[in-house]
Amino acid sequence: MAGLLGLILVVGCSAPKVDERWTLQQTAKAGELEPWPFTVDEVTLECGGVDKAPLREGPALFSVVTAAGRTYVLNAGADAMAKTMGWFPKVETIWKLDPAVPGARVDILPAKLRALTPCEQAVHQLTGKRTEHGRAVGPRAD
Repeated sequence: MAGLLGLILVVGCSAPKVDERWTLQQTAKAGELEPWPFTVDEVTLECGGVDKAPLREGPALFSVVTAAGRTYVLNAGADAMAKTMGWFPKVETIWKLDPAVPGARVDILPAKLRALTPCEQAVHQLTGKRTEHGRAVGPRAD
């Protein structure tokens, strides 16, 4: 996955501390994901975690997309944080309509997975906890 080379760990290289927010970011451009799900040509995909987040133990993962200075939620973890962080809850603002299917939108799942996968891998390496799509799924398998 070529996009992983461009990741930035925003708070540093050490393991996250309790109640610390950490993020990984990558830039994505039209043509890198097929089909391209956004109405803008370039976005920043970001995932992150907050240790000991409300409603569950361990890291809660969120994913967001930023375009033109505005950040939109991509998953339930980000939706729960949207008001506090000043994020826009409706990604539909920049989510492209599917020209082949009237009323439908282009599949956004590849963008969500590209945003979340680096954080899921980081959580697994740092804590031994496995996650899929931002949710804990069990103990370390190795």
